[in-house]
Amino acid sequence: MHIGIMLQNYTMRGGAVQLAKNLATAAASAEAAGLDNVWVLDHFFQIPAIGPAETDMLESYSVLAFMAAHTKRVRLGTLVTGVTYRHPGLLVKTATTLDVLSGGRLVWNRRGLVRARASGAGRAVSRARERFERLEETLQIALQMWSPNNGPYHGRHYQLQETLCVPQPLSRPRLPILIGGGGEKKTLRLVAQYADACNVLGDAATVAAKLEVLRGHCMRLGRDYDAIKKTANVPYQRDSGKLLAELASLAAVGVQSAILTNVDPTEEQFSKLWPRALCPRPQVFRAGRLAPRGELRLGQGNGARGTCVRTRRRLAHGEYPFLGGASCTSVGLLNGTGRGFRAYRHVVRCSCDEYFNNPRRRLSPRQQSVSACAGPR
Repeated sequence: MHIGIMLQNYTMRGGAVQLAKNLATAAASAEAAGLDNVWVLDHFFQIPAIGPAETDMLESYSVLAFMAAHTKRVRLGTLVTGVTYRHPGLLVKTATTLDVLSGGRLVWNRRGLVRARASGAGRAVSRARERFERLEETLQIALQMWSPNNGPYHGRHYQLQETLCVPQPLSRPRLPILIGGGGEKKTLRLVAQYADACNVLGDAATVAAKLEVLRGHCMRLGRDYDAIKKTANVPYQRDSGKLLAELASLAAVGVQSAILTNVDPTEEQFSKLWPRALCPRPQVFRAGRLAPRGELRLGQGNGARGTCVRTRRRLAHGEYPFLGGASCTSVGLLNGTGRGFRAYRHVVRCSCDEYFNNPRRRLSPRQQSVSACAGPR
């Protein structure tokens, strides 16, 4: 399971004067802790669930650009972008620019909006039916701008005379699209039709029921249900046992990525708890044995180093080497060569059944062992 955090509260120590420093520390701390992604809210005023409207709130895409400059590996995104906050053409161009400047690390998200917050920022607020129509048109515009078709777009609510977007996103084949929400008639239908990932709220039982509805929409639309990444929000808690139990229950119903909420990554307690709670004692997998499923990168803080075989470029801690589409997490082969990179020291986490359980990709005698973590990743 991939783990990320959502930054929801910008009221930090030192006030606005220290806010930039605190955000840079938060982003760097999340990456150093081994997290996979960092998310921010997309609101112009603070939402009632977090605090009064008068508390600090920053514009989301500016925050993401700032954090991209202070990180190298974690994926970034809003959870989620309000559908009527920005014109679709401007929004797609903004997201594309951020993806290019971050090295292809943006996840693009769409949803409705909080009515009072939008009207307070001077944006017209429409009824639910119109917001869903605008959401679908925005998705169509994005897909057209990320395609070779630079022609006009004529919708009911939006008209663009040209959909040129140069440069294109670095993410391939395009920016991944995540749609948040659990509406069974419209939202999950849009997920099945357009999205690469979904974000559903609730406990394991609620999420399981929503995912079954999504499966039904996929069947009706001819979409591969397994091609859609399932994400869910999990309130962060210091009790590592309870946190792991919650993550395990969500993983059991098909959630592949959990996003921790109500967390301050600059808090010393978090940086100490995270590695201990989610990175248990390493296990050794011999050549040809299965490792847990996950995604591959070099380890953090353990002396691991790697070099891309094709480019001969040194890989930094936590950087993802490309393995021909295989998806693994923290693999190190003792004195061995992987497809696309060479590891000179072993690393502490590993997950890659696609790589190690491929009958056409046999491990050589030199690839003798893999040090792996039996955590929930």
